[in-house]
Amino acid sequence: VRHQKAMDCIADRYLAARGTIRASFAGPVLITLVSHRHVPVSWPKRRKGEQDIMKPDASNILKLVEDALNGIAYKDDSQIVAAIPLKSPRLGDFDWLEIEVTYCEVPNA
Repeated sequence: VRHQKAMDCIADRYLAARGTIRASFAGPVLITLVSHRHVPVSWPKRRKGEQDIMKPDASNILKLVEDALNGIAYKDDSQIVAAIPLKSPRLGDFDWLEIEVTYCEVPNA
């Protein structure tokens, strides 16, 4: 249930920002993802800015995004030929994702 809610939220935010203009794109796709997560209340102030090495790992966050964008940013996540998942240091008071989808279009194809 939690996984589905996260996927729905990602899909809704992507749709609001970009729409479905590329939903039928069938070529190769590159995804760059940066995960920003809040500083836990339980952390002492000296830990603010530490690299995020806690679960979930970057590959699991990436898979969530890949699945959420199926049929929205591209036809199917099997089209993803490269991905760069990054977890930023924990600095803020809330969580957010930066998602960039690059469409690899072949001229005269």
